[in-house]
Amino acid sequence: MAARRCSPIAAARAATPSSLGSFGKLRSLTFGTLGTFGKFGKDRRLRASSDFRRVQRAGKRVTSPHFVFLVAARPEDGPSRMGLVVSRKVGNAVARNRIKRLCRECFRLAVVTIPAAIDLVIIPRGDLSKLDFASVSSEWADVQRFLQKRAAEALAQSPPRAHVARHKDDAGF
Repeated sequence: MAARRCSPIAAARAATPSSLGSFGKLRSLTFGTLGTFGKFGKDRRLRASSDFRRVQRAGKRVTSPHFVFLVAARPEDGPSRMGLVVSRKVGNAVARNRIKRLCRECFRLAVVTIPAAIDLVIIPRGDLSKLDFASVSSEWADVQRFLQKRAAEALAQSPPRAHVARHKDDAGF
């Protein structure tokens, strides 16, 4: 029986012990244990247009060279959430989706520094085609202190939040 031929890429993948390939190794070396801090599930996303309007209307503003951050207190208790508003001025769909992925990853890694019960809307601006993950994360790190200050101000100004019952059993019915 003849030996089966495969592409060099498939041979390299088969030779690496990690199921993620070399990218998985690079990712684990780069982020280390930071990857376990937070996931970016539905409970961490702003999804309703009313939430976006509320944050844009009442949010505290923090700016950086490429981003505008709007910080507002959530009406109910819960984890901090993030929403993105990326206009077509940023670029085509590929460029917009790339910026969204970079921002989501920065938020996921910075979730321990953002207090709970905060909604964050991020508006990218300007030419972002040359930005990579390192420059986006350093820009986020530069404004982290200001984000924490604005979050504290937003939480101090918000009325006391009541726990919202999600099920009949929680409400005592």
